Amino acid sequence: MGSGHNYNENGNLEIFTGKEKCLPSPICLLTLTSDGSGNKPGWYVDYVEVTTAKVGSVRTVQRFYVQQWLAIDESPYELTTERNNCGENQ
Repeated sequence: MGSGHNYNENGNLEIFTGKEKCLPSPICLLTLTSDGSGNKPGWYVDYVEVTTAKVGSVRTVQRFYVQQWLAIDESPYELTTERNNCGENQ
């Protein structure tokens, strides 16, 4: 995303990347937190999709359906949520 991009606006799809040495594959537990700061701190999250790829391994994609606000002024009035897909068939 370029400079001046307004993150977490209605209808936007946000893409973030990162690297980590040791991630379980597939990832099955997600904790998502907002710090509640900014001009419009409420953040509605439809889903989070995590892709893991290792050299010589199969790429995996795990989708976590959140479908709630991370906000103190919108139900469920929380800044953190957890999604556990560990019991689902991968």
